[in-house]
Amino acid sequence: WKDLLMEPPSITHRQRDDTYITRYLFAGDSPNGGFHRLLLHGLCQFHGLKASSSTMEVAVDGTNTQPIQARVLVATGTISEASKKVRMVDFVMLRKEQNERESGVDPLVQNWGEVTSGASLQKLKV
Repeated sequence: WKDLLMEPPSITHRQRDDTYITRYLFAGDSPNGGFHRLLLHGLCQFHGLKASSSTMEVAVDGTNTQPIQARVLVATGTISEASKKVRMVDFVMLRKEQNERESGVDPLVQNWGEVTSGASLQKLKV
């Protein structure tokens, strides 16, 4: 987490409605912080969580220096037993197989044809 976030994610459990609230704090001047926040928004959407981003000022290590700007992403939602068993890679592979079945093309034959074609062999030469 130290390479991506300013501090470890904070997780709060609201028992009255069994909701988890997770806060991620990204450095405002990070060159890839925007990409990681976007990726996290996508993961939240996939898992049915609500995600929101905002900007805030934070004090650095409790010092009296000028606060710095940070981007905070808050993910909110519940965790069901079913969602604990779902992995995004499983969903992507299932979707790929479904698309191949609907197109009527055998993936092994299609991929082998691509590998053995002259154009593909030319690309493989170093």
